[in-house]
Amino acid sequence: MKASRKYFLLAALTLLPLASFGVTNAVVGTCYAGTQFTTVQAAVNAASAGSTVRVCPGSYPEQVFVSQPVNLLGISTAAQAVIVPPATGFIANGSYNSVPFVSQLLVWHTTATINNIAIDGGLTRNCLPAGRYIGIAYQSSSGTVKNSAVKNGPYCGDSVDILADSTSNLKIMNNSLRDSFDYILVTGATNTTISNNTLSIGAGVPFWGVDVQNSPGPTTITGNIIIGFQIAGVNLISSPGVTVTSNNIPSNPYGYGMYLFAATNAVVQNNKISSSLIGIQIDDNGQSGNINATKNTFLDSNCGLSVGASLNDTVSPNTFYTTAAGECL
Repeated sequence: MKASRKYFLLAALTLLPLASFGVTNAVVGTCYAGTQFTTVQAAVNAASAGSTVRVCPGSYPEQVFVSQPVNLLGISTAAQAVIVPPATGFIANGSYNSVPFVSQLLVWHTTATINNIAIDGGLTRNCLPAGRYIGIAYQSSSGTVKNSAVKNGPYCGDSVDILADSTSNLKIMNNSLRDSFDYILVTGATNTTISNNTLSIGAGVPFWGVDVQNSPGPTTITGNIIIGFQIAGVNLISSPGVTVTSNNIPSNPYGYGMYLFAATNAVVQNNKISSSLIGIQIDDNGQSGNINATKNTFLDSNCGLSVGASLNDTVSPNTFYTTAAGECL
């Protein structure tokens, strides 16, 4: 009887995941007590599932791949940990729509929190031979990106600061983003929250701020500051159930503050949009939109609210100040 119990215990131990025996106190750098590593990737690889990897201030020239649950925490708010381009150059480490991409921080088929980490793409006008540039990519994953920054993305080839591809329950909060063509790209995603981020113009002229495409939702976009986009500050394409509230979208003189195309059952309220060619453009594409675009404030725009092929939408009341036209049909 004792022997059989012993064999049962040994068999059970062999079935435990190897991550159970990983490091629970991984530290990148020497500023914090724990098991210390010189690279973020080495610490992530060694960390036990669900543990926190603390990253000391400094520059880390690497591309990081995360495929198990982990919390990546920059431990200083005064001087962030910055992931910079590898000395040997970028390599393709993923693909989106069957096109290779280069990501400096890729979260793949897992759950991860990124907190107080900066991504610096090196700022070049040249396209990357290895593929499209993406600062932070979440693919078929969940988690949170907060208190972080993405900047200096290569200004070529449809670069993206943050990609949410086929994600669920992803939160993008309190981040500073700049220097790409597309700042936050959400596609095929469910239960996404984008809140209190600052998206500001940097190198060149960016095209899209928050870009939500073909996502079943629900998606919440709230409390963001979105400045200076060539096409649209908020772009909603074929994505139902999006709530867009209390955002400040100044200075899009060549494009839309918001563009909604086949974005059914959207709620667009209490936003402030100024200095845009068109504040909000709605096109239901022949569907019953059921969009509620009310209580918004428009300032200094060529057209405040443009309603194209609109069906069953509510577009009043809104407030218009010094716009050439309020509602444009």
